[in-house]
Amino acid sequence: MNESDAEFKAKFVEMVDSVKEDAGKTSSLMKLEKRDRIIRCLQNPELEPNSKFRSRVKERKYRLLQHGTEVFLGVPDESTGELVYRRAACVEEFWDIINTAHVENGHIGVVHTFAAIRRMYALLPRYLVSKYVHMCPVCAHTSNINKPPKAKKPKIEENGDADGTPVVNILHPAATEGEQADGATAEVTTLTLNQTSDGQTVITVQQNDTAAEAPSDASLVESTTTVVEPLSSEIKVVFTCHICDQQFEKKLFYQRHIRSHSEHNPTIPFVSLYKPPVADRRIKHERRSYGSARVGRQIIIDGDMGVEAAQALMLASCRTDLSVIAVTCVSGVVSIENACNNALRVLRTCDREDIPVFCGAERPLVGKVVRSHDNLPGHSWQSTVDSSQIKSEHAVSAMIRLVNENPGKITLVCLGPLTNLALALRLDPQMSKKLKDVFILGGNIEGRGDSSVCAEQNFHYDPEAAYAVMEETPNITLLPYEVCDRHKLTGDFFDSWVHLGTDKSEFVRGMGDSAWVQYHQKNGYASYCAYAMAVVADRSIALEKKCAYTTVELSGSFARGMMVVDWAKKLGCESNVDLVRSLDLGKIQSLLIGTVEEADAMEIYTV
Repeated sequence: MNESDAEFKAKFVEMVDSVKEDAGKTSSLMKLEKRDRIIRCLQNPELEPNSKFRSRVKERKYRLLQHGTEVFLGVPDESTGELVYRRAACVEEFWDIINTAHVENGHIGVVHTFAAIRRMYALLPRYLVSKYVHMCPVCAHTSNINKPPKAKKPKIEENGDADGTPVVNILHPAATEGEQADGATAEVTTLTLNQTSDGQTVITVQQNDTAAEAPSDASLVESTTTVVEPLSSEIKVVFTCHICDQQFEKKLFYQRHIRSHSEHNPTIPFVSLYKPPVADRRIKHERRSYGSARVGRQIIIDGDMGVEAAQALMLASCRTDLSVIAVTCVSGVVSIENACNNALRVLRTCDREDIPVFCGAERPLVGKVVRSHDNLPGHSWQSTVDSSQIKSEHAVSAMIRLVNENPGKITLVCLGPLTNLALALRLDPQMSKKLKDVFILGGNIEGRGDSSVCAEQNFHYDPEAAYAVMEETPNITLLPYEVCDRHKLTGDFFDSWVHLGTDKSEFVRGMGDSAWVQYHQKNGYASYCAYAMAVVADRSIALEKKCAYTTVELSGSFARGMMVVDWAKKLGCESNVDLVRSLDLGKIQSLLIGTVEEADAMEIYTV
């Protein structure tokens, strides 16, 4: 922190300290001491001797939010019409919270700074955010909020003396006609300009009173001579990207640049407040029974319903511009029975049990898979479900039927092994031509593997199915394993994501055990399937794509299931797949936060 920033912090903290004195009298503010007392009361009410305080804590519906071994206070927020818990911000934390939200997102304005804070924190008043932005030394030179009003221009009379030297008489605006009528005098400044032999400009300043008689002695005239240096240009603020050191003179270009970085992971993410015109606003979901008419872009989600596929299903079911017309399950990370039951659990949590679930392939096209029949370890997968809700129609048959009933309208999103799609292509070879497009999460482009030495999990599970799909399906957009692995969300974001205090946030946290949560809090998190669904929801999230011929290796002791990309076009085959190479993590964070919020946050984030 440089000297100007330290001085700015000292002034702001001093102002907050004055607010802190009134925090005990103002119910909208909370001191650290009071917050700790409430936490202790919630943990063990018997230790709180004041019965009125205990009843007040109960009336205000406070709740504990846990981060590893650390406990935070959750404050209810019903401003959106639904009960959402946000982390309580005490007066002592105001500087750190506001400074983080404002600076890490590129010195955004008051409205966006407060919106980013409001999404995660409660009890931080907006007027303090406004005070901070007005006091910010950087924003003072890049906006109009701190600029003083324009001064009145003085009257200037130009003439010259006998030897031709230019003389300028300046009548200052303080001497108005009304003031002169009351006996006030008008101050006149006479400027005489002379050019020296070395090119410097010398200015002689003389100040006189128009009401006084002209002095007879030149010594009575106040006169100063000054050498005029070239005028310096207006103060410019240069914004330097902390990721790539690129410099910008315009704040808007700087903000757009840092949000486009895959490594940009602000602690308090930026919140887009754009709302489309009324005529273009998305139609909200209406709960419909199976088989009735639907709105939005129609998609079919085909996946094995592991942790990441479940998060992708949550994201899609919360979108108002996507209509999930079916979930077709396939065996992969878990058995086919557990995959179907997990899908039902996710849809129940999202209040989208109107979406039909179909049971698909239980093994790959070739070979056998040795797998435990146990489900995933998190407590979110232990709740009982009604398996009779699974449709009796096979997933492959349902996929063929729905595509033929809606030719050119359905987007197929494949988040697991491609067995179901390969079987559908065998039964109906023309089906692929009737799909609008296909999005696939899987494969690798750098020879790195997660399931084997050099193969990605989904392709390695059923290489023959992946090979058939690559060869026979047009309009494929594929998100490879390595690209997802490079775009990790920070541990702080993951922690805030799973501790928002909503039912959906609790469900996400319960997708794994405590060790799973602690690991990602420390090392960051990348939800590959959710990234793929985010690209489906907003195509602009894919910042870079490259089209190439892609196939799958079917033999070999080490390379079986590896995706082969003909970058140099040595095979002479036409390109068949659009490969995503870079992602916009800022937009992904906004989508993921909206996914676990109870409020309809997706209305403010539109494609």
